[in-house]
Amino acid sequence: MREVDRVADQLTQTYAGDSAGAAWFGPALRPLLGGVSPAAAARRPLPRRHTIWEIVLHLAANIDFVLARLDGREFELSPEADWPPASEPAGATAAAWADALAALDARYEALLAQVRALDDEQLAVPVVGRPYPVYAMLHGIIQHNVYHAGQVALLREAAPASGAA
Repeated sequence: MREVDRVADQLTQTYAGDSAGAAWFGPALRPLLGGVSPAAAARRPLPRRHTIWEIVLHLAANIDFVLARLDGREFELSPEADWPPASEPAGATAAAWADALAALDARYEALLAQVRALDDEQLAVPVVGRPYPVYAMLHGIIQHNVYHAGQVALLREAAPASGAA
């Protein structure tokens, strides 16, 4: 098996999980987001902490960072782009939440396709504008997804993930 295939498998495990929607560390990110209502996604059950919706937008922005760097472009996320504002509970519509999830899914699919198109030698290439290789960046986004999956799991516990506000 090629190393890029192993990386792609790790991306899949942390995002989608296996056929049961789980990964060895617990529920994968996308299954955790399943069943979360717009109101629950916009709710802030822990003061001064991000909402599930904000985390979804943040994850999509960070995948954009990785996609740009894989394309050889120097790309930085401003603080506003890194943590885009999300809908407030009063304005949390089903359509807007579905759009946020669809955007995250599309970025994940684009990242997975780009990773699968790499060859193992490209994993050692330095990332434009960074002191690390592509391999480290890809493992970084995997770790980033796992970290935020844990946050989503905690936020679901802190406030019911489905139903009205």
